Amino acid sequence: MPKIVYKAKPSPEEPVKKKVAHVLREAKKGAGDHTCHFPGCGKPCPPAMWGCKSCWFKLPKPLRAKIWNTYRRGQEITKTPSREYVEVAREVRNWVLENYNEDGTKRCPQ
Repeated sequence: MPKIVYKAKPSPEEPVKKKVAHVLREAKKGAGDHTCHFPGCGKPCPPAMWGCKSCWFKLPKPLRAKIWNTYRRGQEITKTPSREYVEVAREVRNWVLENYNEDGTKRCPQ
C-alpha cells in the first residue's frame, strides 16, 4: 500500500467512516511515545487515537462524536489539529476531571 502524503488539509466535513478507517490503519503503526489523553491514564496509544480503548468508552457518546466530528485525517502526522478539535479536547478533559478521580474511578455524585 502506498504511503499517503497530505498536501492539503482534509475537510472537517469528511464522513466519520473515512476517519475511522484512517485511524485504524494508523493504529497498526503502534504507539511510539504517544499516550492516552484521558487524565491519569498514560497507557501507550497510537497518535491517531484520542485514547486507549477503555478510556475512549468511558466518554459519553456525544463527546466521542464531537471528537470524531472535529478530527481531521492526518492531524497527528502534521501536528496541526484544528482550533475546533483543540476546543473539544479541552471540553473532554474538563468533563473527565469533573467526573473521574485521578485513579480513573468514577466519582460519586455529590
